[in-house]
Amino acid sequence: LKVERENEAKECFDKVVEYDKELKSTLVDDAYGGLGELFYQKGNIMEAITHYQRAIEIEPEEADYRIDLGEILLKEKRPEDAIEHLKKAVQLEPANAEGFYHLCKAHLQKRDFRSALESIKKAIKIEQDNYEFYKLLAVIYGEFNLQYRKEEAERTAYELEPKIGIVHVPA
Repeated sequence: LKVERENEAKECFDKVVEYDKELKSTLVDDAYGGLGELFYQKGNIMEAITHYQRAIEIEPEEADYRIDLGEILLKEKRPEDAIEHLKKAVQLEPANAEGFYHLCKAHLQKRDFRSALESIKKAIKIEQDNYEFYKLLAVIYGEFNLQYRKEEAERTAYELEPKIGIVHVPA
C-alpha cells in the first residue's frame, strides 16, 4: 500500500478489531502479528512492537508472538524486556528451541553467561542439528575461557553448517 493508503487501511482494520473482539475470533491476533511483522520489515520498529503487544493482549498464550517481539526487543538493545517475553514463550512451549535460542542471546546482551549457557543447552537438547546454536555455544564457552569446549562447539557448527547451494532455515 502507498503511505497515504496505509493510514486508511489501519483505521479500517482497527474498526474490524473492535467489532471482532465481541466475536472472540482468533483471526485478529493473527492480523496483529502479521502487522507487527510487516512494520518490522519496513523498519517501523515502534509500530511493530505495538502490534505484537496487541496480538499478545488478545492471545497471551501464543508463544510465537512473544518470540517475535523478544527478537525485536533484542535488536533494540532491550534485553530485560526481551527476557520477560522469551521466558514466558518457553514456559508456554517448553519444546521451542527458537525461544531458548533468543533467550540465550538476551542473556548474552546482559552478559549473564551462566543463564545464556543454560538456555542454549536447552535449545540444543531440543534441536541438535542447528549450527547456529553451536556457534553461540562456542561464543559462550569462549567467555568462560574453555578453549577445548569452544573449539569442539565450533567444529560441530562447521560440520552442521549448510554447504553452498543448500539453504538451511532454522525452525
